[in-house]
Amino acid sequence: MGATHVTVTIRNPADTDRTWEDLFLVDTGATDSLVPRPHLEAIGLEPRGRRVYELADGSELVLDVTVAEIEFMGE
Repeated sequence: MGATHVTVTIRNPADTDRTWEDLFLVDTGATDSLVPRPHLEAIGLEPRGRRVYELADGSELVLDVTVAEIEFMGE
């Protein structure tokens, strides 16, 4: 089965004119989206907390999290 990608716009909810757009891999089982920090900082988003993620091998990874608007396929 092939990978599916969509064009996604990440928007700063406090300043909706500040956006970043790129191709994202679709993961229908994901509950969170990962975006490189420099792109979030470029649109004025800063970390609002931290979250622990468990990887497939059982190890844990702690990442900073924030809130953003995500738009794809016109929604």
